[in-house]
Amino acid sequence: MNKFISVLSFALLLVGFAACDPEDEKENGAGDCERAILIDSNEYINGLTDDFNFINVEIIDKCLHITFSASGCDGELWDVDLVDADEIAESFPVQRFAKMTLQNEEDCEAVITQEVSFNLELLEAEGEGSFILNVVDWPGQLIYEY
Repeated sequence: MNKFISVLSFALLLVGFAACDPEDEKENGAGDCERAILIDSNEYINGLTDDFNFINVEIIDKCLHITFSASGCDGELWDVDLVDADEIAESFPVQRFAKMTLQNEEDCEAVITQEVSFNLELLEAEGEGSFILNVVDWPGQLIYEY
């Protein structure tokens, strides 16, 4: 019986490691960044967010890096997304619109700073080569070239 439990525990451990495989992130659109962008016009319009403050927003390689702060305990329970409006404004270069959302269930008064990165490759349009990214509540426009 102990041998069965040991084998079962080992099998579950292997399944757990497979579920956390970084290659899975590449397959779901995150690429070399931490997260994939959610392309959803309904979520862009209606999605709710808790309060946060941008510190910095910049494009590095194919990732949008966002540094922000919010109140919380340690930020471990925060759920952060970048939602694209699924619209392209016809200009040169074309423009896209995104907003960051934060779901913060932490009930502490410390101010926590985090950085998160989102893969921009899902927003690339064939034949364009670049686009302007407008992030809600960030004062500047960002140019992404690919």
